[in-house]
Amino acid sequence: MKDEGNSAKRYGARYGKRIRNKVSEVEKDQKSNHECPECGFLSLKREAKGIWKCKKCGNKIAGGAWRPKTKGKSMVQRVLEKAGEE
Repeated sequence: MKDEGNSAKRYGARYGKRIRNKVSEVEKDQKSNHECPECGFLSLKREAKGIWKCKKCGNKIAGGAWRPKTKGKSMVQRVLEKAGEE
């Protein structure tokens, strides 16, 4: 059975522990399923850099390179919600 551990083990002792941990964290998040904004299922997968596709409904969205929802998008949505309230 293949060892399903840290994806940054391929770097060995190079680049430092902190950077390897960060790479592992990002790659784990990138390869996991995310919630589709259309159907709500955990079936959103990364198709290419910045392109995410739902395996259930076939919906394609543009998002971040590593995550479908970026911090910048979240901040813009909050500002727009506040502006809509006023």
